[in-house]
Amino acid sequence: MAGGTLGTITAILLAVATQVGSFAYYGAQQHISARLEKMHPNQLQLVQYLLPDRRPVTDYFAVDGSPVHVFLVRDDFRTFNHVAPAEHGDGRFTIPVNLDPDHRYYAFVDSFVGGGVGEQTLRFTLQSGAPPHHLDVTLQRPNAVSQAGPYRVTLSSARFTADAPVTLSAHIMRDDHDVTPPPQQSFKVIATVVNTSSLQYTGYYEGNAGGLVYPGEYAHPQLRLPALPRGVYRMWVQLTIGNVRYTAPFTLAAE
Repeated sequence: MAGGTLGTITAILLAVATQVGSFAYYGAQQHISARLEKMHPNQLQLVQYLLPDRRPVTDYFAVDGSPVHVFLVRDDFRTFNHVAPAEHGDGRFTIPVNLDPDHRYYAFVDSFVGGGVGEQTLRFTLQSGAPPHHLDVTLQRPNAVSQAGPYRVTLSSARFTADAPVTLSAHIMRDDHDVTPPPQQSFKVIATVVNTSSLQYTGYYEGNAGGLVYPGEYAHPQLRLPALPRGVYRMWVQLTIGNVRYTAPFTLAAE
């Protein structure tokens, strides 16, 4: 699940004890707000509110086993962690965090809210006192091949036309042999896409109509991206193989 070695937990996670999130889901409309509060050096509390009346959100539905997913992205886009918060049933969630020192982190809180609201994503900045490394770090050139544990994941392309929808397919191999899931099953893929400049987010969960689909070919996940603006994107593709979740990082270019 982790994209790098976790370091020492720093004492200061947020610039202030409480932080209000910035809406970050590309192309979507904001229907909730969210507040993140530092409870302990390694634990945060999340409460979300419906707009405009600011009632705490308690009506959620689960996607991939959880109503809320938190993706922690280090500021140089080299480290990625996927956390499922603990739900307390009254609108509160607690989030465990372990962060490398001297880096700020972007926490993308991706939620599935009932009552017709749907998917909503808020972004928070953790350890904001550290200089953001992405301002002076150049990412590697776009890569269509990535290693996830013992598996090699290959995308159909790492470059695509900006402002036009595109579908990327993923091919999984190990030791030069194709890896496929059991019959009528899949890799339970989750893909997280972040614009490295604007920090806008797009997410994909297997089975969602707007995200990952398996049109009769379970062995090769199809990632259906919306019309993304020109820019550089970092994408993490998570696959479950043999009950273990692996993460393959990619750098994509919309040109």
